[in-house]
Amino acid sequence: MLIGVAFKYGKDSIEYEMAGGVRKSDRVCTKYPRPLLVSLALSPISLPYLQSYLEIS
Repeated sequence: MLIGVAFKYGKDSIEYEMAGGVRKSDRVCTKYPRPLLVSLALSPISLPYLQSYLEIS
């Protein structure tokens, strides 16, 4: 059934997730982890801290 839902709606659809699958966009790639600085830059909470760090350096 999950294969049928993936075929009809795609593996990145809400319907695929409702059928019990994990959406392609929700999977985390562990083969190539992001560098720490990139992860911090993408976090909206750490943006002020990152800006103050860059001003000091």
